[in-house]
Amino acid sequence: MNLVTKKPSCTVIQESDALKGGQYRSFDIMGVGIQAVPAYNKNHRKEESVGYVISVDGVKVYGSGDTSTTKEMQELAEHHLDYALLPIDGIYNMDAKEATACAELIGAKHSIPIHMAPGKLFDLKMAEKFAAKNRLILRDGEEIEL
Repeated sequence: MNLVTKKPSCTVIQESDALKGGQYRSFDIMGVGIQAVPAYNKNHRKEESVGYVISVDGVKVYGSGDTSTTKEMQELAEHHLDYALLPIDGIYNMDAKEATACAELIGAKHSIPIHMAPGKLFDLKMAEKFAAKNRLILRDGEEIEL
């Protein structure tokens, strides 16, 4: 097994760090703002799961974590997000139809489908089922400048 080597300057934030006593915590690490937010569904307990809103150089990215629609998602619109990363596998997370509705609720400038199919990082057929108006499909190895 190849493990990532942690550099001395590295900070790892786990769910147990980000969610303590029912409180979602914020961090500032070298000018990068990290705010934990709720993430949960039938497969992932609210008390153990988080997503993150990450802010750097004026760009805000929502990494939803393993989730389905949550009652707290409507509050994400207040963050004026640039990007939202939403799972669409429909097995452990929401499917493409539910993620499309979440994208509209969240209101990020761009919504990127992730977690597309078991054993695959990317599946074009699955990605195209994500029908958000602000959809941005990134293929394997494709990069964008934030």
